[in-house]
Amino acid sequence: MPAIVIPDSLFARLQKLAVPLVDTPVTVIERLLSSYEAQTGQAGTAAGQTERREGRKPQLQSELDPRTVPSLKHTRILAAEFAGRKADGWNSLVHVAHMEAVRRLGSVEAVRRISTAKLILGRASSERAKAGYRVRCRD
Repeated sequence: MPAIVIPDSLFARLQKLAVPLVDTPVTVIERLLSSYEAQTGQAGTAAGQTERREGRKPQLQSELDPRTVPSLKHTRILAAEFAGRKADGWNSLVHVAHMEAVRRLGSVEAVRRISTAKLILGRASSERAKAGYRVRCRD
């Protein structure tokens, strides 16, 4: 098995993506490669080597097909757009999606019936009730 030396700066970047007490550098690299291959439609390492040999730059998708979304478990959103509105993280994206769902379906109750998220209309009245997504609109 080949051994590679990873600079401290690269190792620190890998640590940021790792699940503590679960991942090793190898599992993080495997997850990154799987994500890359899913995004570029490549299977295994041979496709990536062919692209590099032919001088082609791998293309990443900026949009996901909702029918074939890969696992997003270990992803971080830097910037996103949903229904023409910008979002800068998962919470922001989910909020925008819920707001658009309310707009299209007409009420928070209609969205509650189709969403698995805990939706709160307006302000939460207790600490326990604050553990959900707030929807600021008229029902």
